[in-house]
Amino acid sequence: MLLGDYFGLSLDELVRDLDVQDVRDRGLSDERIASLHEDAERAKSLLRRAGRVLAAIALGLAGLTLAGFLAHLLFPDIPFLWVVG
Repeated sequence: MLLGDYFGLSLDELVRDLDVQDVRDRGLSDERIASLHEDAERAKSLLRRAGRVLAAIALGLAGLTLAGFLAHLLFPDIPFLWVVG
């Protein structure tokens, strides 16, 4: 019964006309599917990490922009802050 449960076969299928290659193929396809799921999870993890890095870079650039804007407002007499071009 354990073999039937493991391979998803009824007892009749196990006892009668058992094709060992079919059972092996079914097991291999399950392994391939599990491998595909693992690869998809790794790709998702990589995309999440890349998204976090990009968000950190964007936040840093926004902070620098805000700091420059505040420097212009707080120190209007410093000439190098106002140089354009």
